[in-house]
Amino acid sequence: MKNKTFDNLTPTGRKLVFLFFLVVALVIAWFAACSLPVGSVSDKPIDEVLLNELVSKASAKHGVSPQLIKAIIWRESKFKPNMRGKAGEIGLMQIRPETAVIEWQKGNNISDTPSEKQLFDPETNIDIGTWYLAWTGKHWDGYKSQLMLQIAEYNAGYSNAKKWKPAKPETEMKLKSITFKSTRAYVENVMKKMKEF
Repeated sequence: MKNKTFDNLTPTGRKLVFLFFLVVALVIAWFAACSLPVGSVSDKPIDEVLLNELVSKASAKHGVSPQLIKAIIWRESKFKPNMRGKAGEIGLMQIRPETAVIEWQKGNNISDTPSEKQLFDPETNIDIGTWYLAWTGKHWDGYKSQLMLQIAEYNAGYSNAKKWKPAKPETEMKLKSITFKSTRAYVENVMKKMKEF
């Protein structure tokens, strides 16, 4: 059965209707593409042998336990090196150019900013991410709950972690003192996953 309304349109009207539907389809396709991370479900996880080698190297270089590094990578990217976060986080450890990379550059007296391609490289990403993880841990030296604060800072930043620290370094930090539900879950998940690695 023919659509008489469409038949009654002038050739210009038909073109406008066609253009309208074309624009709608393009807008839908654009939104769908923008909502997907660079690392989508089809991306393969990093080879386990290579991952273990890179994690061991970064662990020895920066003094961070391999279990913590792997748990962070698991939580951040599920071991997929091409993941991109909603706020611009990059790669396995979801490092942010405007925070982790800048601090890494300052802390290592490096003037050249790594390219985005370099930041997606697993070795570079794990090295910078582990350096940043070690740097966050140093903020909480002497705290009984150093690990919890370190993980919270990696996820939510220093200014937030500072709000959640116990009044005295020797006091055990309670998970519920982390007021961001997402960070509380993040810390809990990472600490549980560490035991599996």
